[in-house]
Amino acid sequence: MRRRVISVLILVSLVLVMIPGCGEKEKTIENTVKKNNYAVNSAYDVDNMLTIKGVTISLTDEAEKYDTHKQNGYAYRIPEILLDLDGIQPYEWDEYGYEVDYFPEETMVKYYKYVDGEYDESEEDAIRDEILAEAMPIYGFFRYDDIADKSAMDEDFSDFKAAFKDIEELASIDTDTFYFGCNREYNREGLTDTDIENLNALIAAFDEIKNSVCLFPPTELIDDFKVDLSAFNCVDLDGNEIDQSIFADYDVTMINCWTTWCTYCIDEMPELAVLNSMLPENYNVITICFDADEQGELAKSLLMQTGASAITTLVANEELNDKVGAYLVGFPTTFFVNKSGKIIGSLEIGAPTGAESISKAYLELINKAYEDVK
Repeated sequence: MRRRVISVLILVSLVLVMIPGCGEKEKTIENTVKKNNYAVNSAYDVDNMLTIKGVTISLTDEAEKYDTHKQNGYAYRIPEILLDLDGIQPYEWDEYGYEVDYFPEETMVKYYKYVDGEYDESEEDAIRDEILAEAMPIYGFFRYDDIADKSAMDEDFSDFKAAFKDIEELASIDTDTFYFGCNREYNREGLTDTDIENLNALIAAFDEIKNSVCLFPPTELIDDFKVDLSAFNCVDLDGNEIDQSIFADYDVTMINCWTTWCTYCIDEMPELAVLNSMLPENYNVITICFDADEQGELAKSLLMQTGASAITTLVANEELNDKVGAYLVGFPTTFFVNKSGKIIGSLEIGAPTGAESISKAYLELINKAYEDVK
């Protein structure tokens, strides 16, 4: 079962915290292998990468031009058209897949009303499902790991193949095989002229996207998650001053990062409320809302509606954006700290799976994090 996560390439305005840039010169391919005439990299290298076409990339140049998925083993250059369109929504599928969808203009009208709380509470679930059902998959990537759980992997890969009519196998690295999928044709029924123009522009960018891809062995995201909250200052949604002392009374604090525009973040809020009610005294859960500086009242309303208002929610200021936001690749993201605000345990992108409920899955992760401080 795939777990969708809203990427940091956000829906309304694509805020890119990813990396690289693409040079123009060709380079002799060293320490690479080829499959289907495409080059792959033997390791992720911040200074020296090759696209599948053998073009040199310096990851220190043009920092906002590439979308990099280190845990998946690929990066690609973001086409300019994506930066100019409303209705673009990227998703992560666990650690294996990635998809970019387009939401038509009429769907976006419903989306903004949903986010602004204009629907009756009894309608919200149906409206949300309706919005998601109207998403149009545009392009995506999939990494098939030959040694992973085959049943789950095959289910996800079937979903990927169902989403995209055109799928190309790019190359293999060890046990991983990489695929690029896209839809070059679509049903125009019900679309506005603007929708059709946008979709045609996106389709015209597919070759640019594919040719810019860099492939490399996947790396663990936690290795690059350099968050340190041993010293910081901010306020919570009620204006109370907060610093690192918020962790001092707990062996483990779970920190959940979200935004008001992230439907998947909001969906898991009731489970966070359940989790908060079942925690023993040495555990705590807080959240950081990364658009609460502009959407503070909406954030309060969403927490109230989902029963999670008892959880302390921090407003992400410039310091928290630098110390935490710079390392996020998607929402929701959850991590764990000790009494001193140092990272322990694992990094969870999206709601956790495997347990009978999200709240119990989070509790299992907190217990595992506690093993680091016992």
